[in-house]
Amino acid sequence: MYTYQFCYDEKIDGYGSIQFCAVSENEARKLFREWKRENGYNIRKYTISVIYNKEDQEEYEYDYIDPRNGGVNYDKFNIFIQGKTKS
Repeated sequence: MYTYQFCYDEKIDGYGSIQFCAVSENEARKLFREWKRENGYNIRKYTISVIYNKEDQEEYEYDYIDPRNGGVNYDKFNIFIQGKTKS
């Protein structure tokens, strides 16, 4: 799972960005479309990027992929190498 951040005009909602944790960019875009529809926002211009979010990492633990280390989930790698399983 990655954290995808969508940035748009701050005038729309007073924030100018929203984040979704998803397994793929396609899933994140779907969540963004649903969020826009549910809130009645007409956002046409935006940027999307993959960012690190500590809360998402804590929630999804071993399934979260930290983009700061090139997208490698070192926790999973270390557990595999050491022959341990997550409890």
